[in-house]
Amino acid sequence: SSVDCEIIKLNKHMESEYFSILINLKNKDDFDRILKNGFNCSYLFFSPSRFISKIKFCTRCQRYNHSHDKCKAEKETCGKCGKEHNTNSCSATSLKCLHCKGDHLTGNINCPKYKQVKNMLQDD
Repeated sequence: SSVDCEIIKLNKHMESEYFSILINLKNKDDFDRILKNGFNCSYLFFSPSRFISKIKFCTRCQRYNHSHDKCKAEKETCGKCGKEHNTNSCSATSLKCLHCKGDHLTGNINCPKYKQVKNMLQDD
C-alpha cells in the first residue's frame, strides 16, 4: 500500500542486505498499517520492523533517560547500595537497587523499573 511519507535518511548497513530508513508519517494509522503490510515510498517497497530505542541509563546518578555525560545531578549515586558515593568506591556487602530496593544492582534488567522503562519505549 502507498503511504504519504518522506524519506529523511537512508543508511545501508555494511556487508548486509539490510538498510534502515527514517521516515515521517502523518498519523498512527499509517504506522500500524505499514508494520503489518509493508509500504511503497518513493517507488520502493519496504517491509519494516519496529525500532526499539536502547534504554539510556546514567551510571553517575543511576537514573534512566540520559547517560553520564549528560547528567545534571549534583552528586553521584552508588549503583550497588543507592547511597551518595561513587559505585567503584562502594564497600557495601549487599546490593540494594535505588529504584525498587531489591537485592540487585540498580539498572538490572530484571528490575521492575527497568522493565517499566523498556515497556514505555516499546509503546511509543
